[in-house]
Amino acid sequence: MTQPQPANLKITDLTEDELKDLQDAGRVVGGAIVPAEVKEVAPVALVVPEPPPGVKERLKTAKKLEASFTHETAGPRAGDNAVKTGGADGGAAAQDVAPMNPDWAGKVIEEPVDAEDKQKFLAMLLGAPFFTKTYELFGGQIAVTFKTRSAVQEDECGRQSYRDEKFDGLIGPVDSEIVLNDRIRRVRDYQFTAALHSMKTPGGVVRTFAPFDANTNKEEPLIGAIRVAHDELMKELAHPVLMALRATHMKFEFLVAKMTLSAAKPDFWKAVSGT
Repeated sequence: MTQPQPANLKITDLTEDELKDLQDAGRVVGGAIVPAEVKEVAPVALVVPEPPPGVKERLKTAKKLEASFTHETAGPRAGDNAVKTGGADGGAAAQDVAPMNPDWAGKVIEEPVDAEDKQKFLAMLLGAPFFTKTYELFGGQIAVTFKTRSAVQEDECGRQSYRDEKFDGLIGPVDSEIVLNDRIRRVRDYQFTAALHSMKTPGGVVRTFAPFDANTNKEEPLIGAIRVAHDELMKELAHPVLMALRATHMKFEFLVAKMTLSAAKPDFWKAVSGT
């Protein structure tokens, strides 16, 4: 079948096959070619199928939960500079509604520092061996206490990380980002072990840790006590427990850093609690 011909096409321009096709289609009248009739094609309606039962209800519920999360947790706690809604105009009873967070919705509310933690931290500055804080995990089944490190212990964590590179070898090119990240990871591992003071396990058994007193092999000076203690700890801790302890240790380090950075803020230390 030949393609439709232009309206100004002459019969003399056609081949025999093309002329026959046009004659069969009734488009040759009185020695002239009649233009083909253009038929309008009706637009095809796009039909969106109805979602399965329950989908619309779940979407509405999800939107309500998202709106509630953004509105109620994005700002300060209810009652703390909260906005009063309802009650005054005869509507629902007055409620404390936390204002929207000015930075981004869902931002974690920063916890205030307890007065007891401030007192214990100041005691350390005045001569106490270290600052400690205890956290209960898994509904109180485990109670872990972390402590601050001395300047010597902090330095040993970094030195052991460098000694590891000589003992274990590098995992990438010298001074590469891979080597640097691995070195930082080891320092944080040793800081975690050095900060672990004690842990109460189910049954009430309390174990106290002394990582820098671990027995070392005198014939291998590259393996210090902190590495021996860390390796032993990794062998005995279940991975879920380890992850919970690491997350709690990070929380402890944030607390210590916050109080350290507040050294020049008189109001922080005078108030019952600070933020």
